[in-house]
Amino acid sequence: MGEPTLFKTQLFRFLERVLLARPDLSFHVLTNGQHFDLDDWEAMSRIDRGRVVWGIPLYSCDPAVHDEIVGKAGAHAQLLENLALMCRLGAQVELRTVLMRPNADGLPLLARFIISTLPFIRTWAVQMENIGFGRMNWRTLFYDSSEGFDVVGRSIDLVRSRGIDAGSTISRSARYRSHTAIWRRLRSPTGSVPTERSVTDAR
Repeated sequence: MGEPTLFKTQLFRFLERVLLARPDLSFHVLTNGQHFDLDDWEAMSRIDRGRVVWGIPLYSCDPAVHDEIVGKAGAHAQLLENLALMCRLGAQVELRTVLMRPNADGLPLLARFIISTLPFIRTWAVQMENIGFGRMNWRTLFYDSSEGFDVVGRSIDLVRSRGIDAGSTISRSARYRSHTAIWRRLRSPTGSVPTERSVTDAR
């Protein structure tokens, strides 16, 4: 799809015009958050901030891990600077964390980082997706959250406890895998009902 803020002037004008003309519409803009700066202050101030959510990825509180995942040195530092700018603007920010092998173990640390450093965000979304770059590298990046979803759950609960909306698409996919395993076992020739352990272990 491309990075929309590479065309900031056109994007800001589009959002301003459409939101003025159509009070029934709102926007969820997915961006890497790398290209905002102080020169955007005036243009962004003219946008109805209550009707635009900026979805921005943050993969880790560790700069090295985040930069490695996005493939850009200094991306983590630039992102934090731009998030501070968006905070001052009163923009609505949804942080998006795709869970992968390189960043899975650091999820609890990221949760603590969010509540201490980025408490102004609107939402934290923990995701598992196999599209784009993720699909091309799925075998090396895939993290099986069904084996340790408690880490995801505890991290989300911590952020929620500080009044930040947080959720995960991973829990739904994990439940789907479990339900599929039950159905397959119930239809097996033996007709045996799966135990709790067999459902958890089924992949």
